[in-house]
Amino acid sequence: MVAPPAAPVLADAAGRGGDFVRLAPSGALLETRTGVGASAGLRGPGSKTTFPVLGVGGVPASGVRAVMVDITAIAPSANTYLTLYPDNSADTTPPALSTVNVDAGKTLSNSAVVDVGANGRLTVYNAAGNTHIAVDVQGYFTSSVGASGGGFVPVTHTQVVDTRSGLGGSTGPIPAGGTRDFTLTGGVVPADASAILLDAVVVVTSPQVGNWLAVYPTGSPSNRSVMDYLPGATAHGISVRPNASGQVTFVNGGASASPIHLVLTVQGYFTPTPASGAGLRTVAPTVMLDTRTGGGAALPPDGIVDVQIGGRLGLPTRGIAGAVLNLTVVGQTEVGYLRAWPLGGPEPAVSLTNYPADTGPRAGVAVVKPGAEGKIRIRNVSTGSTHLIVGLQGWFADPLPPVQPTQNARVVVRQSTPTGGAAHGSVEYAFVNNLGVLQHGRQENPNSFGNVVWASLPGNEQFTGLPAIGQLADGRVQITAQATDSNLSTLTQSAVGSPGWGSWTLVGGSMASSPTAARRGAVPLLFAVDTDGALWVYEQTGTSPYWRSLGDADLVGQVAVAEARDDGLHVVGIDTAGAVKAAKYRADTTLSTWTSLGGTGITGLPAVVSYPGYRLGVFVRGADGIVVFKEEDTAGAFPAAWSPVGDLVTTGSPQAILDPVYGRTAVVARAASDSRVHVVWETAVASRTWGTSTDLPWGAMATDPTVADYRYTNGQSWMIVARDLNGDVRYALRDTPPSAGAVAQPAATPSFTTGVLETPADSK
Repeated sequence: MVAPPAAPVLADAAGRGGDFVRLAPSGALLETRTGVGASAGLRGPGSKTTFPVLGVGGVPASGVRAVMVDITAIAPSANTYLTLYPDNSADTTPPALSTVNVDAGKTLSNSAVVDVGANGRLTVYNAAGNTHIAVDVQGYFTSSVGASGGGFVPVTHTQVVDTRSGLGGSTGPIPAGGTRDFTLTGGVVPADASAILLDAVVVVTSPQVGNWLAVYPTGSPSNRSVMDYLPGATAHGISVRPNASGQVTFVNGGASASPIHLVLTVQGYFTPTPASGAGLRTVAPTVMLDTRTGGGAALPPDGIVDVQIGGRLGLPTRGIAGAVLNLTVVGQTEVGYLRAWPLGGPEPAVSLTNYPADTGPRAGVAVVKPGAEGKIRIRNVSTGSTHLIVGLQGWFADPLPPVQPTQNARVVVRQSTPTGGAAHGSVEYAFVNNLGVLQHGRQENPNSFGNVVWASLPGNEQFTGLPAIGQLADGRVQITAQATDSNLSTLTQSAVGSPGWGSWTLVGGSMASSPTAARRGAVPLLFAVDTDGALWVYEQTGTSPYWRSLGDADLVGQVAVAEARDDGLHVVGIDTAGAVKAAKYRADTTLSTWTSLGGTGITGLPAVVSYPGYRLGVFVRGADGIVVFKEEDTAGAFPAAWSPVGDLVTTGSPQAILDPVYGRTAVVARAASDSRVHVVWETAVASRTWGTSTDLPWGAMATDPTVADYRYTNGQSWMIVARDLNGDVRYALRDTPPSAGAVAQPAATPSFTTGVLETPADSK
């Protein structure tokens, strides 16, 4: 049998475009000396100049997500910087991130990747002095998958040309007004590449005069500048379009230019079609690191700093082919340059953002693939120190395999903490049905199971696994769920007590597991495990929370959490060998070393109980289907052997809870033989011996059970929830003892009141 051809892999898993089209030649968008794009004339301090992009300079009038441009400040009257950003009449505040920095009287440029914005226009802000401004477009990124452009492919930064040494087949400086041809394909760049991202370093020889550099496909002349350089060494990230033979031609300015040496380093390339590579995703220009803030120290000579990119600003922790970064040095004391590479990868022996000593800030664009923990590593190669600003302009999304919706996923339940003087909090239910639709139910009155209001949550995203229900410090309920693209999003109640919701917030992550919601003291947080088995945490503090790696623990699946001492948390997971691991997430946001609880062939989600003294109890389904447990002693140690909880052969994942009234542990699981939900109790308080399991009067259930604490007018209790074969949500509420004397009868088997939560047909 002949296998059918595989479907083409688009430049991202969602087929959302972001392919690059390099223009040949580059086009002019703004030139204030001649009035292109806007009125002619110098731009003063604090000025904002808006100009059109769509339909100008070779850019199409539609179907454009972003552009790659060269922006130049021309002989300003004072030290200044320019910031380029999408025009948006609703927000006139420029981003707190410079695009190009230049000293008075100098002319200098930098590249930028900029989202065009809804109205197809860009705005450039001038910070100080009077200056002319030029913006040329090198190419554009598509907003959807079409017939043009190509996806991005990163390479280890590789030097391919150095006219000082003859690397690349050319030796000697390029004279004033001279041209030089280079073949850039055939090595790290394939012959069919549609465009190449380079770091270009111009080294000026005597006399020391600044000028400009142009590039075009060999045989297709164009004199549009791609960078303006200064005496010394000037580095610039640029895109070039080779001809059919892989050749490009560089032009060294006009007759007044100095001879220059040219050093070219490949950062990546674009494929010839949208059928492969990574698509661009834009973000609001954001400072990811500024060593000047908070009294921070400058990078010392040969100093290194790690900068996290993945897991921030809604980005995934994996699947980033390259981050488009603006690297700016400030206050440099000696000549030097930067290197940037994926954390955990080899350090390339090439330069980025070359800078002279004792001058104003210098900036350069670099595209770097994040490595371990979503981080890049940057080295200051210099005998002096410098401050460093790292700004993120966008990122390239690698294709990621979609995750299929989990079938028969269990219901998640949480009773909110009461606010505004209410006696009891609402009970929140959430689950993802077999179509991948996230369903939510709210029971405002915990005394009445007949008032649950069900709704499909807004949006048409498809989800998978178990949602997490949390509560923010202000009392609003929040639901976090994993979409089938593996990234996570949160949906927050619009106001405390309101039936409405805000908008989905992408928190990224690209995790392999469903999220687990918890609280560290008053701080809400999420835990999740990535495809490499590393545990990540998302603490919702500050204005820009992000995922932070807690290290590789070789975990598989979702983790469970329980309260620990001093606002800490017990975290329990299962590793690839089917053994259980536990660690403590401390109040200082660090994680202890992992303790192995052993076991083999254990699967599913562990169930955890925090016993008095914050001692951890762990319940899991063993390889033979019998639920087993271990309990931490007062010294924090666990016994060597797992103890069985009865003899019921179970399927799925068990649940466990310490009854708040009877003081006995109850374990709830589904029988493997008939899928009925069974409950087994301790025979006495703290005995850790187990009675005979009894099943609930539900019949066969489609999902594993969930247990949750429950408070209502009759006092404290707990409940069991599961979905039956028809998709209805069934509940069992442990009956309240008739009197306090019932607590003194530990051998009694508590009873349950059961019912159905009237799940609408379209929610099943």
